[in-house]
Amino acid sequence: MRKFDLNKFDKIGYWYLNGKTGEAVITETNVAVEIAKILDPIWLANLREGHLKKLRRLPLKYNAEDRVLADQFIKVVQFCVKNKVWAGSVFSKRN
Repeated sequence: MRKFDLNKFDKIGYWYLNGKTGEAVITETNVAVEIAKILDPIWLANLREGHLKKLRRLPLKYNAEDRVLADQFIKVVQFCVKNKVWAGSVFSKRN
């Protein structure tokens, strides 16, 4: 899985789906400042608890024709929060 500089994610303010590339783009409140581009929804499991909870609260912006792909990102965030799967969690330390 991809690793991120997790400190950058403390400033999450917005996220949207780029329908052309299939990436979820996470930005600061100022959308011009990108934090990360997420190609595979499972990469989100590498974020911290607070980051995932913030993404769960923020609506993922997407075009109607990209709904199926957007749902994958949304469901991974919901799964991670519900099952406590995030960077440094007990779940991530299981063998």
